[in-house]
Amino acid sequence: MVTYIYALHERLPEEVKKDVSSFSINIQNTVMSTFAHFEKRGEIRGETKNKIEIAQNMHENGFTIAQICTALNETEEFVKKAIESKKK
Repeated sequence: MVTYIYALHERLPEEVKKDVSSFSINIQNTVMSTFAHFEKRGEIRGETKNKIEIAQNMHENGFTIAQICTALNETEEFVKKAIESKKK
């Protein structure tokens, strides 16, 4: 729960470490590993959102689905869904 609140407030890992320094070492380790997990999930979501926007822009600029797949190293299904989501 503590980690979730910190993730929502976009705290830096150093700030979280300082704030939980009074906790037992087991709790500190749990909080920091959970915090790292939330950070990783955010990075993955950001990368996916970025790829969706790139696919949409490339399609609008005349690139074929095959070219977009190659450029983004993604599947045809991913690219088609990205393009379709723009139309909605």
